[in-house]
Formats: sequence, C-alpha cells, structure tokens
Amino acid sequence: MNVNQITKSFRYTFRTMLHAKLRNFIKRSIWKYFFASFLLAYALKDYVIDTDISLVNATFVIFICVILFGFFLIIISSYVLYRRKRKDNMDITFSENQIEIYWMVKDKKEIKAWNWIKSSEVSNNIYYLNLGGWPKNILMIIYPSPRHIPLPSASR
Repeated sequence: MNVNQITKSFRYTFRTMLHAKLRNFIKRSIWKYFFASFLLAYALKDYVIDTDISLVNATFVIFICVILFGFFLIIISSYVLYRRKRKDNMDITFSENQIEIYWMVKDKKEIKAWNWIKSSEVSNNIYYLNLGGWPKNILMIIYPSPRHIPLPSASR
C-alpha cells in the first residue's frame, strides 16, 4: 500500500443517511422555505389570516409547519433509502491520482478522478464530500477514526 493512500470503509446506516439529508436540507433549503412562508403569509393575510395576527407571527407559524413536515419527510426518506442501500457497503481508497471504489456486494471496482468530488468541507473533525456523477448528488460524511482524533493541547 502506498504511503499517500487512505482507505476508508463505508457502511450505510440510518444515522449517516439522516445526518446527510438533514445537513443538505438545513444548508440549502431552509432559507428558501422561510422566504416562501413569508410570501404565503403575505398572500393569505387579507383573505384567511385574522387581522389580529401579525405578518411575522403568521410567517413563523407557516414556517414551523413546513419545517416539521419537511423533517417528517426526511426521516421517512432516510429510512426508505437505508432499507434499499444497507447492503451496498464499499471501501474507498483515496490516492494522489485517483479514487478507487470497491463495492463489496457486487465485487466490482470503480476508478474515479478527483473532479468527481464537487466540494469538500471540514467541520468539527468531520469531512463532508459532496459527490457528483451518481443519479443524484450525494453527501459523503467521513468520521475520523478514534485513533486519529487530535487530542487537546496540554500547554496553556
């Protein structure tokens, strides 16, 4: 094994799928839903909403209803995706030149270029890779191994 390679095993779990879907929802969609809630409250203010309720209150009520419904759909879709993908485990080897994916169930190896990763982000020692080229964009979450977590500095 080359020194400049990192191999990571991926197992589909309900927790990781839910984490990825919630992160995408909060990062990409929440402001759109808030703006749509405001527009809906403004449009309904004269026809349906009581005049004693302010536009801000109506916006927040509609927004909370939309968010709760969205979270419900995210939980259901994460469970359905987990039931469908739970056996599609893979080992991914990141090297300087390419990314190798070994699908364990299919016993198949794929080689991808680095442009397959559309964007990456590090937050709280967790790596988020936004991948393209699959039927839909997917968010891959790489949790650090317990032995590689940096320890807090003892110096003051």
